[in-house]
Amino acid sequence: MRRAAILIICFFLLLIPLAASAQTVAIDTMQIDIWPEYDRPEVLVIYHFTLTDSTTLPVQMTLRIPASSGGPYNLAYVNINDGGETGLYNLEYTSQQQGDWLEISFSAPTSSIQMEYYDPGMLRDGDSREFMFTWPADYMVQSMAIQILQPINAVDMQIVPDLGTGQTFQDGRTYYSAHFGQMEAGEQFNMQLRYNKPDDILSEGYDQVFAAEDGGVTRQATFENALPWVLGGVGILLITVAVVWYLVPNQEVPFLRKRHPAGDHEKQPENAQLYCHNCGTLSKPDDLYCRSCGTKLRK
Repeated sequence: MRRAAILIICFFLLLIPLAASAQTVAIDTMQIDIWPEYDRPEVLVIYHFTLTDSTTLPVQMTLRIPASSGGPYNLAYVNINDGGETGLYNLEYTSQQQGDWLEISFSAPTSSIQMEYYDPGMLRDGDSREFMFTWPADYMVQSMAIQILQPINAVDMQIVPDLGTGQTFQDGRTYYSAHFGQMEAGEQFNMQLRYNKPDDILSEGYDQVFAAEDGGVTRQATFENALPWVLGGVGILLITVAVVWYLVPNQEVPFLRKRHPAGDHEKQPENAQLYCHNCGTLSKPDDLYCRSCGTKLRK
């Protein structure tokens, strides 16, 4: 009897890890950013997703991305460090190709994951661009959101399904976004994007050039070119101030002397008022030095 009880307990203990590994993984919120011709001629795709609270961590996951991408450009998990700051930390993964898809397997240590890859599937015909995005629905998503960044100089944006009118934000970029609610596992989601673009300028490169022209290299070059003129102007101003400072007393003193001529000092009456010959300040009879400028008085 005791042996049978031990066998039953061991059987259930063996089932526990099997049940844990067989847990249903679900994504709570997921935002997919689609940025065509951002910093490469390809399309940058970014997954930001958070697992449901019921997910036991760490959890093993496998996501499929196009095999033509060559693999993730970046795979990271979001974590809060000891200082209370939120940061992204690189996440190790393995990959295996299955047909047109590349299976990316990793162990998620936290509930927030970010993955980026470049999709080279952009079709070009002159100025016309066309791209088809597919979410293969490896997991159920409770709340799916899509955001598309309009490339620089792109016109006639056509998105199916419709994402409405694009909104231009403070960074000067135009975004199209929409929420699609719940997506079941295995419910493949497709989005088609078309636009016209008369050049091959990348959005990030354009931003850097624009910023440099506005407040970077051009502004620095302009300041360097103007620096000699600025210093010359400051020098002329200082010289002018010095000359004025030197000449102003000589101009004021003669004016006061006209009002109060010194004449022959020995012939002045004892009660005559005495003014400083340098600054014109009225002095007292017993003063030897001017109370204002300190010059020795002439008596």
